[in-house]
Amino acid sequence: MRFRRTPRDPEPSTADDIATQSRTIKSRPLLAAAGTAIVAIALVTTAMVFSIATGTTDTAEQGTVGIYSEAALSAAAAVKNGVVQAQVLAEAHDLGIVTTEQRDRASDQAATAATELQIRMDRLATAMGDSAPANAIRTQTGDFLAHYQAAMENLLSDDLAGSSSLIEGDIEATYRILVGQLAATRDGAMGRIALAGENSGRIADAARFLVVLLVPLAVLLAYWRRIRREQHERDLEHRLEKQQAVSQAQDEFIANLSHELRTPLTAIYGFSLELIEPGRTADPEFERELATYIASESADLSRMVEDILTAASADKDGLTISMSTANVVSEVESVLGP
Repeated sequence: MRFRRTPRDPEPSTADDIATQSRTIKSRPLLAAAGTAIVAIALVTTAMVFSIATGTTDTAEQGTVGIYSEAALSAAAAVKNGVVQAQVLAEAHDLGIVTTEQRDRASDQAATAATELQIRMDRLATAMGDSAPANAIRTQTGDFLAHYQAAMENLLSDDLAGSSSLIEGDIEATYRILVGQLAATRDGAMGRIALAGENSGRIADAARFLVVLLVPLAVLLAYWRRIRREQHERDLEHRLEKQQAVSQAQDEFIANLSHELRTPLTAIYGFSLELIEPGRTADPEFERELATYIASESADLSRMVEDILTAASADKDGLTISMSTANVVSEVESVLGP
C-alpha cells in the first residue's frame, strides 16, 4: 500500500506569521458584515430615491390639476355671467335702453367665455387622465354648454322668455353640478398634496434613523458620505423640477385669470354707462337691478384679484391650507345670492 501526501498550506513557523493569519481570519466576518451593510445601504437608498422621485412627480401633477380646476371654475362662472349679461342687455334692447351693438357685444363676450371654458376643461381632463372623475366632468361640461347654446339661440331669435327660462332652470342646475365637481377635484388634489408631504416626512425620518444606526460602522463612513452627497444632489434636482412644473402651471393660471378680468370689468363698465346715460328716463327698479349686477361683478373682480395675489405669494411663502369654522347658511346664501 502506498501513501500520497496531500498538499496543504504551510503551517506558520513564526509568531509574526501566526498573528498575521489570526488577524486575517478575524477580519473576514467584519468584511462580510461591512459588505452586507453596504449592499443594504445601497438598496435602502435606491428605494428612498425612487419614493421621493415618485412623490415629487405626483405632487407636481396634483398641483397642476388643482390650478386647472380653479381656472375652470372661473371660466364656468364667466360663461354663466356672460349669458346672464346677454339676457339683461337683450331685454334692455327691447325696451330701447341699449343699442343693438351693445347687445351683440354681450353675446360675443358670452361666446368667447364658452370657448375659453371648453379649452380649460380639455386641459383639465388631459391633466386628470382617463378616469371616472374626468369623464364625469367632461359630460357635465357638455350638458352645461349645450343649455348655454340653447339659451343663446333663443336670444338670437328674440325668444327672451325661453332663454330666461333656460338660464333660471337648466343652466343654473347644470352649473351648480359642474361647480361642485370642479371644487371636489380641486380640494382632492390639495388633499393629496398634503398627504404626499406627510409621507415624504416619514420617509425622511426613516432615512435619518437608518443613518444614525449605521454610523458606528467606521468602514462605511466614506461610502455613506458619498451616498448622502448624491442623495442631496438628487433631492435638489427633484425640487427644481417640481418648482419648475408648479411655476409653469402658476404662470398659466395667472394668464388665464388675467384674461377673465375683462369679463367683470366689461359688465361693470357697461352697466355704469347705462346708469349715467344722459336723457335716460329714471327707473328705480331697473337702476337697482343694474346696481345689483355691478356689485356682483365687482365681487367677482375682487375674488379674481385675490386669486392673482395668492398665486403671486406662492413663490415667497408657499400656499397653505388654513382650517376654520364657517357659517354654512351664510356661505350658501352668498353663493346663491347673485
